[in-house]
Amino acid sequence: MIKYSLLFISFFCLVTLSGRDTTLFKIITSPTPIRHMVKIEGKIILARYDGIFEFDGENFNKSSYEYSDLSASLEKNEQWAKLADPKIDVAQVELSSGGIYWVLIRNKFLYGFRIIEKIKRILPEYSIRGIYVSGDSTYVATYNGFYLGNKQIYKDTLLFSNSNFWIDKEYIYFSANYEDHVYRVDKQFSNLKIIMPGELKNKFIAHISSVSIFNEYLYVGGERGFGRFNEKSGFELMDKNIEVSSIQIFKGKLWLACVDGIYVLEAGKLVRKFNEGSTGLFPVGNKLFSTGFEGLWEYDTALNKWTNILKGTVYEDIESDALYADLFGNYWISTIDGILKYNVKDKKITTTLEGTEFNRRSYFFKRDTLYFGSNSNGLISFEVENMISDDVMNSIEGKKGKFGYFLMFLFLISFLITFFIWWFKRKQMPAYNQDTSKQNKRTDTNKIFSELEIYIRNNIDDLNVDQIRYQTGLTKYAFYTKFQEYFGKKPKELIAEIKEQILSENQRVTK
Repeated sequence: MIKYSLLFISFFCLVTLSGRDTTLFKIITSPTPIRHMVKIEGKIILARYDGIFEFDGENFNKSSYEYSDLSASLEKNEQWAKLADPKIDVAQVELSSGGIYWVLIRNKFLYGFRIIEKIKRILPEYSIRGIYVSGDSTYVATYNGFYLGNKQIYKDTLLFSNSNFWIDKEYIYFSANYEDHVYRVDKQFSNLKIIMPGELKNKFIAHISSVSIFNEYLYVGGERGFGRFNEKSGFELMDKNIEVSSIQIFKGKLWLACVDGIYVLEAGKLVRKFNEGSTGLFPVGNKLFSTGFEGLWEYDTALNKWTNILKGTVYEDIESDALYADLFGNYWISTIDGILKYNVKDKKITTTLEGTEFNRRSYFFKRDTLYFGSNSNGLISFEVENMISDDVMNSIEGKKGKFGYFLMFLFLISFLITFFIWWFKRKQMPAYNQDTSKQNKRTDTNKIFSELEIYIRNNIDDLNVDQIRYQTGLTKYAFYTKFQEYFGKKPKELIAEIKEQILSENQRVTK
């Protein structure tokens, strides 16, 4: 046994999967632990504790190879990290003849991954917002500056942006920097000009998220309100209560996607058309779609009715952020957990880039080449036709399917186990102890957010909301909801408040 272990260790070598994107294909559980995995003459051979086996992607078949014939290698944990186990630095990886990378995790599980060569990525470390592509030039706004391809531009002027790019006939408009100035550039990203200084709206709208040009006005929306501006009349606040995700023009009218619903501008006033929170609005022919915090909604203009087209699938509650309708009868949908391809005719959903969190207001469609901005995973692009013809998408069942039944089965098993544990403890413990679970749950929540407040104070000089959310491990929707329930304010408001407290404390010390 020691001899084989030493032989195994001596053959370790590291190879990377950098520059390619990966999707989970299948997970296989071995009946007994696997010592190591190798490929011999195109076959994947597994050394298990109960013998040597050939693995065909589904089954384990007895092999004629001996332990002395085997050696193993390690693969650096890169593209598959988020889908397998991000805590593991290296693991055994082998490529099958069918093009599947098999990754051995904790000696028991074989994760099969398909590498997608047709997906391109730039600025892989950054969170992306505005995107514009012209010819071979790709312009991108990030939380870490503005870029032409991988080269930073306007380094001393444009520090970061949370805004969309509004692309007009001649110019591109966006908001940037702490001052929230609204800028205009031409489509070669030259002749940069401030067209609305941030101080004009500072006492009204906080942190501009979306801009648009409509009927000779510049419209801006942000965390606290919505308004418009032109040089003659100045800035006009139109609503101080709504929180705007994005702005769209549909059938000659201005529409707002907001956290509390969807609004349309009619006769100078905002009229609410839908009560579900929206992250973006996307016209498709005569239809209007809303990406939202829970699903993807289609608007029937004749019936004035909204319908979640993902209802009844495993994705009916997912947060969606952008939508593109291709020429093949599919909707491509970016979400906080990968890309969905929804076939309109048969309602079939396939997926890719699972584990990648995409951003709202971060997309650009150049014919059938799609660009999506992600959160801390860079700008991702692909051509629709290549993704369809290469069959690189992962299939799921359209109506809950086997996976849904599997989750239901796990839930029932968990419920039964929990019930019997509770029943047993009730028999053993006095009645006055039965509320301790609720007390413990409340204490744990308090501890999480009290520690979060300490983290904010300790890192106040170089901190953004995404970093705070990463500390909790929550999704965007859950984070913002629970944060406001606990602190009674939004993350950026708390950051500003703590900054003022620290400044005041420092001033008292210097006095």
